[in-house]
Amino acid sequence: PGPASALPPEETEPLAEKEGQSILAQIQGKYAYFRPTIQVELEHEDPKTTREIFIRGWRLEEKMLGVLAKCLPALANLQAIRLWKVGLTDLTLLSLISILPTCPNLKVLSLEGNPLPERSFYKLIGEECVLAHVSLRNNDIDDEAAALIGQALSSLRSSNKTLVSINLSYNHITDVGAASLANGLRLNRSLLSLSLSHNRIGDEGAMKLAEILAPFPLTHTEVVERRRLLLEKECQERCRMPPRHSDAKPDRPSSHLSSTMLEKLQPAKAGKVTAKKKVSGGRGCPPPLGRDPVW
Repeated sequence: PGPASALPPEETEPLAEKEGQSILAQIQGKYAYFRPTIQVELEHEDPKTTREIFIRGWRLEEKMLGVLAKCLPALANLQAIRLWKVGLTDLTLLSLISILPTCPNLKVLSLEGNPLPERSFYKLIGEECVLAHVSLRNNDIDDEAAALIGQALSSLRSSNKTLVSINLSYNHITDVGAASLANGLRLNRSLLSLSLSHNRIGDEGAMKLAEILAPFPLTHTEVVERRRLLLEKECQERCRMPPRHSDAKPDRPSSHLSSTMLEKLQPAKAGKVTAKKKVSGGRGCPPPLGRDPVW
């Protein structure tokens, strides 16, 4: 027989069940963050005052993006969209990009945990970009994708003018990709923050980035292209300027009147000029320029 303190089997079963439920609750609480969730942040109780939308672990397909395309433009206060592991593809990313201009106050877009096989993230930050902050963490971005992003930041022909910060941490960027990003920063004048933590960048890539942070001279090609762009901009501004002479007729006719008055005034002017010449020959006035004084 067991010890006297041992509980009968009828009482041990409920205790084991309670312990199992407690352990299950702890596990569920620990991984609750990873459950598919849609969260919104409101300014007031009115749903139209939504400031931020956070979709986590919920696969976004074309149908869902179609719903968002109809709902998001009505949210005038929407400032941020965060999509974490939503299964984006290169095709659905294009659909998302088409929605962004319809949100007038949207400034923040976070796409984390959404690797794209065709490396289409650069399309987010072109010349027509309306975003100020973009996060592309943990998207398997390699050197080729980094090169495309660098070209989108700036090139000889175009430059992004709205993006203030971009987060490229926890990717697969090496020294080659860092050099591409550094080239993209040469002519960019808007970006203030670039995060490249937890990549594969060594001393060579770090030196390329450091060179861009210090003052650097432009290459001959960059100078020539910059002058050409300035000339094109000046020509466009001149074409937009209104004409100086309007087509409206003056209040009074001026052609016949002005010519008649000129004919009448010509003899009088000639007389005044002759009188002035006679006076200038006097002893109290200086001689004309280019001649020696004759007294």
